[in-house]
Amino acid sequence: MMKHILMSLWLIEKNQHPNDLGDWSKYEGSRSLLETDQQNVISKYTPFNVIQLEEFVQVMNKEVLKVAQAMITELNLNMNLELHEKLFSFHFE
Repeated sequence: MMKHILMSLWLIEKNQHPNDLGDWSKYEGSRSLLETDQQNVISKYTPFNVIQLEEFVQVMNKEVLKVAQAMITELNLNMNLELHEKLFSFHFE
């Protein structure tokens, strides 16, 4: 689900309508509207390996923050980065 949310945000950033949850058509491969580096982020964690959980969560949070900041700038909105850090900073032990 986290991968789908991230891909949806990337498409919204491009003014494209994302797919419904669970619909992966046109997200991967030659018909994808995503950039190559975005497709690479997704393919690195497909299929998902639980051993990569900490890395996966950190990468997803970083990518969501990047796209959120770009959208916030574009729409002239505000974001509390300190609160975001508190909510999405996971440390596995």
